[in-house]
Amino acid sequence: MFKICSKCKQEKSITEFCKNKNSKDKLNLWCKSCAKASTSKWISDNPEKSKASSRNWKRNNPIKLKEYETNRYWNNRESEKQRIAKYRYDNPNNVKLTQKKYRDNNYTKILAKNSSRRAGKNSATPKWLTHIQKAQIQEMYDLALARSMQTNIKYHVDHIHPLKGKKFNGLHVPWNLQIIQEFENIIKGNRPPKSELSLFW
Repeated sequence: MFKICSKCKQEKSITEFCKNKNSKDKLNLWCKSCAKASTSKWISDNPEKSKASSRNWKRNNPIKLKEYETNRYWNNRESEKQRIAKYRYDNPNNVKLTQKKYRDNNYTKILAKNSSRRAGKNSATPKWLTHIQKAQIQEMYDLALARSMQTNIKYHVDHIHPLKGKKFNGLHVPWNLQIIQEFENIIKGNRPPKSELSLFW
């Protein structure tokens, strides 16, 4: 089926029109391309009104906003991880302020999370590790801190095989540690090395 757009006057498939329950045919008068172009122009001409409108919608529709953000994340998981990592890398001050605000408002949650993290790391540390191997672990953290201070780039000590993976649990041992940049660690998440994904996924 086809319909003529009242804006561009072109006949287009009805799939090119958004739904509108208030119209007779349940479709918008303008096609998606015209509607998108018009919206983009209005936003560029009225940046302050656009921001205010966006803020009002987010404030008045918290549930819809949460659903939208959740769906966007899970439908574009890899690209979203990279976008978040890039934002954190490009905006360290904003991230610090956000993290401080979260810590102030969720103090007990953070205590519980840190306690769980320590317990998981302790249970993943074999009792048969030698003093030299334990010193090697500490050396990795010292080296990561030194690199961060020398380069002004945040480095993390990452577990190559995550301590709490979906299909297995790694160990807190020297040969399961690597030093990588913060944004690389965020993108990696709780996943094994790419060469071994096929073994577990």
